[in-house]
Amino acid sequence: MSILSPFAVLMLVAILFVRQVLINDSYVVKDESKEESVREPKDIKVRLVYERVTKSIEYSAEFTDRDTVEDLLKRLRDDNGFYYEKNMYSDGLTISDVFGEQAQPGYVWAVLLADKNLTRTMADDHLVANAVYVVKQIPNR
Repeated sequence: MSILSPFAVLMLVAILFVRQVLINDSYVVKDESKEESVREPKDIKVRLVYERVTKSIEYSAEFTDRDTVEDLLKRLRDDNGFYYEKNMYSDGLTISDVFGEQAQPGYVWAVLLADKNLTRTMADDHLVANAVYVVKQIPNR
């Protein structure tokens, strides 16, 4: 009669364990993630002010709170003749000119909400009800 080596015992236990795991199919999977409440988009009104040293032009429009700042600019371009050109980069957007006018040296065109520059992230920033967005030149930082 031979004595089983420790290696053979370990292999036998491992094989039995794997076999038991493979044939046992009564796993319960719990989805602990909370369901996001799906809500209807709300209609909102926003304004956009194009500021220049000599003049300002104000636009008003109705959107939903799921629309983005970029959607605002696109619709104003399509419906109200607000002309701008944008450049897309891997880290966001920039505005190259507004009504054919490039920014002065040392400045850039920006979309602001309460002095917060939204230009680079305007494709992702959702509109805020009754907000006033401003397009103007700001110092390039």
